[in-house]
Amino acid sequence: MKILEEYGVENKAHGISYVCERRIGYALFANASAVNHSCLPNATLRHCLPDSYDPLARQHDIFIEIVSIDQLTAGEEVFISYGPVAGKHSRNFRQKSLRSQYCFQCKCRACEGNEAGATQVNGTIALDPEGVDAIREVEALCGDVQTLREHASRVNEKASSLLMDNNVGVAVHYVHQTVEPLLKRARGLLNEHFSQPPTPEALDFTMYLEIYACVQGLADLIAHIYACNEDFSKAAVFLHEAILAMEKMNPSALSDPGIARERIKLAQLLFNSGDIQGAHGPLLQGMKDLAPHVDSKRDPDLLEARAILLFLQRRGL
Repeated sequence: MKILEEYGVENKAHGISYVCERRIGYALFANASAVNHSCLPNATLRHCLPDSYDPLARQHDIFIEIVSIDQLTAGEEVFISYGPVAGKHSRNFRQKSLRSQYCFQCKCRACEGNEAGATQVNGTIALDPEGVDAIREVEALCGDVQTLREHASRVNEKASSLLMDNNVGVAVHYVHQTVEPLLKRARGLLNEHFSQPPTPEALDFTMYLEIYACVQGLADLIAHIYACNEDFSKAAVFLHEAILAMEKMNPSALSDPGIARERIKLAQLLFNSGDIQGAHGPLLQGMKDLAPHVDSKRDPDLLEARAILLFLQRRGL
């Protein structure tokens, strides 16, 4: 797990800081690492500080809580997702991702069950000429997506390195020259190949998800850099695009806690940019969606959201 150090950027107009992050290390959680994966998890991980959520006072160790998201019975095994989840990713994508990163073949009930896909005859896929053309088109798209993914990984590493060295101005220039054009290319692939979202059974569904994953990652990176440069309006625009990409990748989980946290961040950016009215919607939606998944008295994002809401209420906004 990445350990992130937070540092505040003060907003003099409203007296509330935007918190930026930089990576300072990693941690190993021995007990949590023993929890197995399932593409249909019944629990999720939550990272907490024991006594203090002051991001500038590192007096306590970070710890992990495993929180159930389904009703569990006595003796039932607890599963989390290592990343891929059924309904969001195809079985082929999940299997390939888990084998490459974690070196095992998933045999959870989602992967072992019957999923709609290509018709198989005697263990081989039966394709008509149109199917062959479709595969060739997907193979070409796959090459484009792989190139996009490799470029996105490199620019993320470069930009993160600039921020860690406190070269925010250089990072902003790098965004203009390299990161934003790459995000434009990712958008272009979506417009070129997908007039509408493909079904999970489609040959190009995995490519669709991977392009949106690149859009989400690049837009989030750009938002982070603009926020560190105190350009909160631009940061909000790109974070909103990142949230939309997350929703496209998982339309059935709009109340996902990860998306909820991003909505609260968006509200913070809009608030700090002076768009008070615009902050209301994502702030309330993020609080509503996040509350069932966290300790409402201790979660830092929820506490920050309440502070902003209280500020607005006291001023009749």
